[in-house]
Amino acid sequence: MSKIYRSSETHVAGDATATEATTDVFITTDLDLAAYLKTIGRTLIGTQRQSRFVAFIFEPPAKTDAQKYLTRATAPAQTVLATYRELRTLILNTERQKKYARHPSTV
Repeated sequence: MSKIYRSSETHVAGDATATEATTDVFITTDLDLAAYLKTIGRTLIGTQRQSRFVAFIFEPPAKTDAQKYLTRATAPAQTVLATYRELRTLILNTERQKKYARHPSTV
């Protein structure tokens, strides 16, 4: 079974303890949608590598808000942009950790 990496505001997902995935979550690889969901207050539970993508795992009620997003729901643009940048940084940090795990540096 795939691993879900717990998310927090101060840690990159790869630094946290891995736990088994549950089915009671909403998962998306759409960065725009993830930024919207986080902006409107949905809790980002964690992230999961899926091939070359990073999946964002949210609490189950996020599915309803995702459907609203697809029918042109609105949120403050500056806040969505800031959240988008935060999640993009999370993706980059996850990729860096994966890279360093494969190629440990020599001291």
